Amino acid sequence: MSIFGLLVHIRGISRCNKLCNQRFHIPGRTYTRPHLLNVLSSKTTHKMPFPVEKLCGTWKVRSLSASYPLIFEKIGVPAEMVQNLREAKIPMNASLAGDKFTHKMEFMGKQQETTFTLGVVGEEDDPFVGGKRRVVYTIEGDHLVALYPDYNKSGTSVRLSHHLLDDNTIHTDIKAGDLEGWHVLERC
Repeated sequence: MSIFGLLVHIRGISRCNKLCNQRFHIPGRTYTRPHLLNVLSSKTTHKMPFPVEKLCGTWKVRSLSASYPLIFEKIGVPAEMVQNLREAKIPMNASLAGDKFTHKMEFMGKQQETTFTLGVVGEEDDPFVGGKRRVVYTIEGDHLVALYPDYNKSGTSVRLSHHLLDDNTIHTDIKAGDLEGWHVLERC
């Protein structure tokens, strides 16, 4: 649409808003019709689904929030693992086929490969302290989210929300109980 067409369209919407900006009453409730122009110009953005295939590659930690060591301590991960994480290069491979999410990575010489059904509780190997833990993976808009209902078997829930800033940068927000932090990975 040309700029002229856009202006004519907006002018028409403005006229419609004058006519539509009226209250109407249903017993017990009063409603106002929304301004169409406000709806069209709202800051709502349409997010694309998380592009799982862009996780494939080798990644390195670029930065961590100051609270990261406290989060690791809260979930029972030894402090030296924070340093190991900072220095590690982590090869990853991921795919999504329908609602089946497959994640493969190597951390500190240990291979981990698991397939999950999105939205369903599954089990995942713990690359930091060994063992298995329950997790639910979902895709929420342009975020890949992992929710661990009881991360360290003491009732602490952990939520990781991964978001691609660009093709070479992953930003992950982490919430463990009442602690919040983040880390940024960049492609090597």
